Amino acid sequence: MLPEDWRTQLGEVVRGTSAPDPSWFTGSATLTPGEQIGIYQEQYHLRMTKALDEDIPGVRHLLGAQAEEVLERYLADRPTPSWTLNHLAYALPEWLDAQGAPIAVRDMACLEVAVARSFVARDPKPLDPGSLRPDSALQLTPPTSILRLHSDVHRVRAELRAGDTPLPPAPSDARVLVYRRHGSVRHTELEPEQYALLDAFSEGSTLAAVIDSVPDVDPAAVGRWFKGFAERGLLEVVQARP
Repeated sequence: MLPEDWRTQLGEVVRGTSAPDPSWFTGSATLTPGEQIGIYQEQYHLRMTKALDEDIPGVRHLLGAQAEEVLERYLADRPTPSWTLNHLAYALPEWLDAQGAPIAVRDMACLEVAVARSFVARDPKPLDPGSLRPDSALQLTPPTSILRLHSDVHRVRAELRAGDTPLPPAPSDARVLVYRRHGSVRHTELEPEQYALLDAFSEGSTLAAVIDSVPDVDPAAVGRWFKGFAERGLLEVVQARP
């Protein structure tokens, strides 16, 4: 008779975190119960690895020969708590930081997790710049994020996606925008002032407060940037709480 928590125990067996009980499996004419369990474990591992690889090609590139061992340890340490494999890489930046991974590898993980999150985020709510007032509060849309990186991994990732062989990442105080447009997720580098504006909006600031926070920037430039932000679907009005 199976225990009440057999589903939980079976999940641990398939992940390889718990010893299997062969009596739970019948085997077949060609497989012993242990071999049958091994097939489930191998298929789980292959599916997890493939799903992770799809989200973090840049991290795997930077890890090189160490990639297989490092990512296997990650999957063992941080099995996904979600029913969807879309979240599989979400804990990777924090985990790599705890492992003392090189800064460029951690930067790349942050970038690729931001890209993965952008893919599955809800669509932005349309923004009509003409209807905005100085006291309108805005925030970044769900597919949009901004990153402060210590290396130019965004350049490395773009070159990899183009099929090129990139030079190793170089130190850089990079401000990177990740956003989704027309169903495609993109990333690009921001000017410091552009980053400051979007960073202010990430807190749900009003237009007036954000403009006041950049007093040394040409107002015409702010206007152009804001128009570009709106056209790319980076901002939406904060919904008032009932």
